[in-house]
Amino acid sequence: RIFAADVPQPSWIIEKGRNGHVQAGWIIEHVTVGPNARPAPIAFAEDVRAALDERGPKQMRPSTL
Repeated sequence: RIFAADVPQPSWIIEKGRNGHVQAGWIIEHVTVGPNARPAPIAFAEDVRAALDERGPKQMRPSTL
């Protein structure tokens, strides 16, 4: 595993060869918002965003390989 156990595996990882910097990305499904939207998917998306914002880049460092 690259990330901590509670972080889903990313959809892609890119490493810049010259300096070793890495970026990871997750592909997620679209969440409809608006007056007719279902509240559960919106709440889930908000929870995911809050968890990623709270964790921040420093806390998402790779675990021991």
